[in-house]
Amino acid sequence: MSLFDFGPLTGAGLFKGKVLDATECNVLFKNVENPPPIDVFGQFSSVVGASKEFYQRLKASSLEGCRVTAFPSPAGRTLLCIAVQLDEFQSRLLFDLKLPRTRQMLKAAKKSGEIRFLYFLDGGSEALSCGVGIAAGVVDDLLSLELGNADALSDGEILAETAFVAVYLLKEREALLVTGWPMPQEITVTDTITNEVLNGAEGRNCRQ
Repeated sequence: MSLFDFGPLTGAGLFKGKVLDATECNVLFKNVENPPPIDVFGQFSSVVGASKEFYQRLKASSLEGCRVTAFPSPAGRTLLCIAVQLDEFQSRLLFDLKLPRTRQMLKAAKKSGEIRFLYFLDGGSEALSCGVGIAAGVVDDLLSLELGNADALSDGEILAETAFVAVYLLKEREALLVTGWPMPQEITVTDTITNEVLNGAEGRNCRQ
């Protein structure tokens, strides 16, 4: 069994992630060799899937190219995508701005000045911790956005729409270009939303 359940579509570049707090990171690292010190995360860190190529480049470099974009979904939700890039490889993370974990992550990022990521290889026990800087004003703007009508949607509808958006982000190379970096030739998308939705009652509570 893998350290983290990335879901069945990893071969297509789609991953299932989650926003973790420090306690959950500790639990996750029980089976990881040479885990990074937990204090590098602050309060929250997002688990992200990575291709072998992206992961190897991240080992030898650091995240520099980044784009933060909020947009309305077809059903009226307010979604957030953070795109980070290394050379021609781009990793896109999809969040729902209405979920409490997303908002807590952003508030923690405002305090620390960066958003933390924990990249895992698919099915492996190896992990890399890294982060990208984010200005406090950008976080304030994101937290002040209208949150849409997610309460009107069932868990199934949220799941289906999130999958639609994730596939769109996976295929559209020009959708989220990062200033100063080339058009990405390889894209991966990590969905942090449906992990909570699939928890049933917990998912419904998150949207109250």
